[in-house]
Amino acid sequence: MSISDKCRNPRVARVDTVAAMVITSSHYVLMRDTTRIAVTVHRPDRTGPVPVVVRATRYWRLPRPGEVEGFTGAGLALAVVDVRGTGASYGTWAVGWSRREIADIAEVVDWLVAQPWCTGAVGAWGKSYDANTALLLAAECHPAVRAVVPLFPDYDPFTQIHHPGGVLATAMISDWSRMVAALDRGDPSVITELAGLYADIDVTALRVDEDTDGALLTGAIADHAGNPNLLETLTAQAYREDSDSGPRARRGEIERSDTAIWLWASWYDAGTGAGAVEHFRGTARPDRVTILSSTHGNLHVSPYVDEEPRPVLPDMLDETVRYLRERLTGDPVEPKRTLEYWTIGTETLHRTSTWPVTTPLRVYPNQDGSLTGEPGTGTVTYKVDPTTTTGPTNNPWYQFNGSADRPMVFTDRATEDTKLLCHTGKPLSVPLELTGEVVVGLTLESTRPDGVVFAYLETVAPDGRVRCLTEGCLRLSHRQRGEAPSGVLELYHSHRAEDARPMTPGSPETVSFALLPISVVIPAGERLRLAVAGADHGTFASAGTDAEWTIHLGTSWLDLPQCCPGQVR
Repeated sequence: MSISDKCRNPRVARVDTVAAMVITSSHYVLMRDTTRIAVTVHRPDRTGPVPVVVRATRYWRLPRPGEVEGFTGAGLALAVVDVRGTGASYGTWAVGWSRREIADIAEVVDWLVAQPWCTGAVGAWGKSYDANTALLLAAECHPAVRAVVPLFPDYDPFTQIHHPGGVLATAMISDWSRMVAALDRGDPSVITELAGLYADIDVTALRVDEDTDGALLTGAIADHAGNPNLLETLTAQAYREDSDSGPRARRGEIERSDTAIWLWASWYDAGTGAGAVEHFRGTARPDRVTILSSTHGNLHVSPYVDEEPRPVLPDMLDETVRYLRERLTGDPVEPKRTLEYWTIGTETLHRTSTWPVTTPLRVYPNQDGSLTGEPGTGTVTYKVDPTTTTGPTNNPWYQFNGSADRPMVFTDRATEDTKLLCHTGKPLSVPLELTGEVVVGLTLESTRPDGVVFAYLETVAPDGRVRCLTEGCLRLSHRQRGEAPSGVLELYHSHRAEDARPMTPGSPETVSFALLPISVVIPAGERLRLAVAGADHGTFASAGTDAEWTIHLGTSWLDLPQCCPGQVR
């Protein structure tokens, strides 16, 4: 059964597994610098060695629902690791995916392959933070690591999670910071609140087998008092040179790795879809990339589906187990370079070996509020409204909107749009497929030296309902373009301190940026809308919210990744 079928009818096809008796043991593995890293191994109770799959996490090394049963039932061991400075591991945490942290995981792999129960074949998997550790393990080029499956990694954390467009994502980072600080104190209440995990778990569950009196766990938690405050640290990392973590920073090492990769992402999970496209375009590796329309790895969502969001994670776990079992237990599988992507509206999955699959169609805003194929004339003014917002459930940047208790809901933006600068096209005579990166270019002058431009691609239905399809933003002082890394298709901004420039009040400047990529079929009868704002209250940090903007229409435009006529699927 295809992934597309599973997304429509989840939980109908399970990976073939056999219920296994499980042997579980917890250990400290000593790193070269003598730091103790906590590892729990779950392995099937059977004769003979088995391969092992690693998941390295910042959020306590406790099993996720179905994880132990899935891997051990397929004849694989599962090793779950508390990364340095978290859980029961000693040391301090360096705010995510440091080279030392990933090197620790490679040392744990050394320990695993030396165990008599291990065949020497290793894989890795994980979602969210754990996806980045899985993908970065490939960068270590460890000969035992044959395959990894990262689900929803943050390929470029700076632009794809904490500073998109150079703007701090305050809602997400504030709650993420609150959650990890509580975990580091041994308190799971915030992760229960935000992610629905560990409702009945006490920190003592993290003790390794040798820690009979809890003294070792107490010592580890004492170490964690030295962990930096995440919100303060990421707020200070206002420029790209302040942060070099994440897979993009190690793309050359990943390129050289022999490890097979199946990377999953979503159009509606922060910048994971953009990162997946960048990884696919930027490497010649025969990797498999799958981009869904989901929250942060949990629920299938779509602006055109009003029914209750459907769970997709159990099926991704099945697919992960199947993929890793094939690559760890049998003959090497010939990899095939493939990008699978979900198209919203038709709710179907498509496959390609190249990207982009479309060519841009340029449209223009006009003085009368229209969006047409002809350049506008004159100017329009907009007084920034500091109260404009996408709301707590209607945007992809708050990644805790991903559980049944905290679903992402696409609310009607008709009322909110009265506070934005909107340009709307005529009703479509035929369905329109857009697949790729939407790019906006504005010639803008401001009364303030800095600010943030938020742009939304929306549709207006015949009944007046407004749906947001995708969005992007750019801090005005970060408008300087830079040399794009391989794989970045549209309008790369350097986000470096040396390139930051204030706006000169009254002087028009070119402000252009890409929105998050998307694949969508817009029904006939709906109208396209470009909506522009200067704030997203409650989601992003603000700047220049008392400004007035003047937009010069003749040189302002919107590029749409239109499929050729007849190619709407």
